[in-house]
This record gives sequence, C-alpha cells and structure tokens, in this order.
Amino acid sequence: MKELEKSARRGLEKLLVGDGRDLPRPAFDPRSIHKIAVLRLDRRLGNQVMLFPTVDSIHAALPGAEIEVLAPAPYHVAWESRPSVSRVVRFERSSPIGPRGWLLLGGLRGRYDLVIEAGHHHRFSTSGAIVTRLLGSPLNLGFRRGGTQSVLNLPIDVPEGAAGRARLFFELARALDPLAEYSPPRWIATDGERMEAQELRARLGLPAVCAGIHPGGRGVRRWAPEYFREVARGLLARGLQPVVFLGPAERNERDAWQSEAPGVAIVDALPLRPFAALVSTLSLWVSGDTGPLHIARATGVPSVGVLLHPEGREALDPGPGFLGLYRPGSGPAPGEVLSGALELFEPGGTP
Repeated sequence: MKELEKSARRGLEKLLVGDGRDLPRPAFDPRSIHKIAVLRLDRRLGNQVMLFPTVDSIHAALPGAEIEVLAPAPYHVAWESRPSVSRVVRFERSSPIGPRGWLLLGGLRGRYDLVIEAGHHHRFSTSGAIVTRLLGSPLNLGFRRGGTQSVLNLPIDVPEGAAGRARLFFELARALDPLAEYSPPRWIATDGERMEAQELRARLGLPAVCAGIHPGGRGVRRWAPEYFREVARGLLARGLQPVVFLGPAERNERDAWQSEAPGVAIVDALPLRPFAALVSTLSLWVSGDTGPLHIARATGVPSVGVLLHPEGREALDPGPGFLGLYRPGSGPAPGEVLSGALELFEPGGTP
C-alpha cells in the first residue's frame, strides 16, 4: 500500500510540475495587493514560529493588505493576536472531506491577490503546490525547488548560507520589499495570557527564578531522558528550580522524574498559548531541537539547545541569549549542557 501511495504521489508531482519550465513572470505593483495568503501546511510548531519575521515584514511593507495564514491545528493558534495577521485559517491537509480540509479551499478560491507558498525550502511540496493551484491567485510566490517554478510565477532561489531558517524564509519578504530588515521571531502574548501564566506559577508554587526543561524530541533528535534528569539535578544543586514540561509523548516518564530528580516541578501538557505564556516567565530554558525551543527563543528566554542532528544546528538563529550545543549521535555530555546553561544564566536575572 505504501508503494502505491508513493507511486501516486510521484505521478501527481509530475502532473503538477509539467515540463519544468518557468511560468511567465507577471509585472505587478505591490500596492495593488490587498489580500495575501501565507501557506505553512505541515504540523511542526517551529516551522510556524520561523515565519513570524517574514509575515511581520510583509505587513510593514504593505500595511493596507490583509494577510491570512493557512496552518493546521494545534499550531494555527501561534498566529492569534498577531497584529500583522488579519485572519487565521485552520487547514488540515490530511482531511479530504472535513470542513477544515480540502473542501474548505472551494470557498477561498479567487479570494487572494497573492499566495505565498512557504513550505519546505529544500524539496517540492505536493500539498503546497495543489493548494496554491486551487486558490487561483494571479500571483504565487515561493522558493524555486524541484519544479515549483511550474506552479509559482514569482519563484525565488533558495539563499545560500542563511544563518537560521527564519532568515532563510525572510527572503520571501525581501522579494516584495528589497529593503526589508530582518528581526528574529518574537512571540506575542495577550495581557490575559500573561496574567493566567502568573496565576499558574502561583498555583505551582514556583519561585521567582526557574529553569524550564522540555525532555521531548523526535527520533534521532531526542537526547536521552536520563541526561535531562542529570541536568535537572545539577540545576537544583545550584539553587535553580527546574520546571519540567511533559507533553503527551513524555507522560509515561513522570514516575522516573519524580524518583530520579525529586524536587523538580512538573507541568503536564498545556495548550500552546498558555504554554508559551508560562515559558515567557522563566529565567532559563533547556531542551532539544523541538518546537518548544523555538517558543522559548521567541519569548526572549535565555535558551540552551541540545542538538544531535545537523538540521537542528541549521534551523535556529545564532545570537545572544542562545547556546546551541551540537554533537551528532548521542549529543553533548550532560555536564557540558549544565555548564553552558549556568554560563548563559545571570544569577537573579529574569527574562
């Protein structure tokens, strides 16, 4: 069955790509663009956060244009309360007949003056190409890769040597405003969310200075859970209260945390926006190459990224307040991570 699916996908890609030649490039005035759709259709939190600078910059360049973001749950809520976004459209590409799936696109066809296909920069996106075609916009912008120039009439080359994925995707904004200046991703919480985060801190009995730890991760990108617990014990020994965030995939590790790292505070899975608001109140963050690491960086919390895969090192912006410790295979030693976290942390400091 999987081989049949792969064969069908290859046939569909060939149909979409056609002869691989560039479409005629239209002449246009950016001031004539009134409605924009931004597509990020994969279910990865970090990929939404990376697009914040791009969308914010396009909004600054075209303040009269309405920007709508099409993204899947639960990560579509990352765009809520963002001044640059006029509407968030929840779109589930895995749903053929559901109200949030492909049937939704019929009501959006012809709605946009510009579609920005902001999918994977390194390979052809079948779903991104289909959605772009179905929306029927006169202007379609995205990266030139694997034949997308047959779907996009405003293709741009993937930049080489971009320091971080957010900077790479920012080239989409520069295609509309060559003078656009990059700023790192920034999470925007509401006053209500910040108040609820303080209330949650009080219920958990957290002190003013805390260090967040998220021990999750996907496959070869995940650091050993016992290494995270070793770091937590080291932080406790130095007077820093660790707060461990366990997602659905890590819930079965609660007993190990309570027995091997007694004294840590444990927070079970929170919805995305309350989670981000709580993270923003912390003084330090330690995690692997995960969406929560992107959230911590976007909220301005000093962060240590434990990176085991080359893509993780390429994805995150270097800069102040971030230490990426990369070692392929098993990752850096727990002592190295602990030392790096303590170096990054300013005693008594707050985000």
